[in-house]
Amino acid sequence: MALGDGIRRNLATVSKEERDLFIDAVKQLNQIFYSPTGSRTDFPGGHVSFWFKQDEIHQSSHVHGCPAFLPWHRELCNRFEALLRSVHPQLSLHYWDWNLDPSNMPDGEGGVINLFDSDFMGNADGNVNEGSVGEPLLSAGFYLLNPSDPDPADGKFRDDISPVQINKPNPNDPSTWSYPPPPAGQHYNPPGPPKTLTRSKQPGPPPVGVGAWPKDSDLINANTWEDFRDLMYGDEQGTSQTGAHGAAHGYIGGNLGDPHLSFRDPFVFLLHSNIDRLCAMWQRQPGHPERLDPAQVYHTEENSTGSGDVDSGDPRWGILSPLEPWAGFTAQTAATGIITNLLPIRPWFAPENEQNLPGNNKNSRDISVVIPPSYDTAPHSSYIVADQDTFSSSQAAVNLTFSQAFYEVYVFVWREAL
Repeated sequence: MALGDGIRRNLATVSKEERDLFIDAVKQLNQIFYSPTGSRTDFPGGHVSFWFKQDEIHQSSHVHGCPAFLPWHRELCNRFEALLRSVHPQLSLHYWDWNLDPSNMPDGEGGVINLFDSDFMGNADGNVNEGSVGEPLLSAGFYLLNPSDPDPADGKFRDDISPVQINKPNPNDPSTWSYPPPPAGQHYNPPGPPKTLTRSKQPGPPPVGVGAWPKDSDLINANTWEDFRDLMYGDEQGTSQTGAHGAAHGYIGGNLGDPHLSFRDPFVFLLHSNIDRLCAMWQRQPGHPERLDPAQVYHTEENSTGSGDVDSGDPRWGILSPLEPWAGFTAQTAATGIITNLLPIRPWFAPENEQNLPGNNKNSRDISVVIPPSYDTAPHSSYIVADQDTFSSSQAAVNLTFSQAFYEVYVFVWREAL
């Protein structure tokens, strides 16, 4: 393997050098800020670190139990990988293979790796210090205190209330909106770190293939998008009793066991990279080019639209829904299904207005979302996708039209010069 080859790998096979670079990048992202000239007193909140923005994005959108779950989380992971590379360009967003106990993973060379040590992800034992993650995340400011410690003196922490319901004196005028004042136990403002960060991992390896947690082979060999969806999160969408996604979150426990708070823990990206890997392997099964075609991959959900509201904590995002918050607060239309009570989030809102940048206003059918990243179990170099005659702005910098053409997408990976 080569550091910097652009391939996402099983963390059990990644060198300590690369794991050190990874956690260093994650910690540095907590010292780099969106809207750096903004203030925590702004609405929407400014001066939010690249790391805490992940929790704000996830909570504000809550894309679960709906058709857009897999593509939206792919977009979130891809954007986080880009942030990692903004710190250390040779990094990729590697994955935890959930067939392995993350605290005792064979490295293929006769040794074992514990992802939950004080050099990498921190504690995951719920019996140690009440499950507090500890180092290296505590001193890096990912949370403030151990559970038994008193409240911070300044009260500037983000609590566990979700979804966030903001004050809207004029529902049609965001300039009148604000975060509610923090009475006891309520602190909404996104720049503040949470008070605690915990895990409570189940003993031993995950029970893959038992109960609601299907085997990888079942997912990879699923016949249709609907079959794959039902195995991965059908219990959340109400279409099956199975759900590998929820089972994996529950296995780690703590913050990861709460769908609204899970993206406060960096381990969540290692879990979701594995979910995306299994989806990529399903898409690349021989004989199924339609799974790489934006017009066919989502099968009966291709034209699904949005409904519901974010305040309820259970909006239904469709495949045609703009990918929020990156598409911007006003991106939804009647044609895509309007979800109400969206939260405006900077920089994809005034005054930065980055929702207007190329590639931000797109939905789950965008080619940049449909074509999966490269994984060690599913590497790729090119694809043929049928029946597309135009390219979106995120596919090409200029307007290109090929009448009902097949087209090849070549994926080139950047390699660090030796």
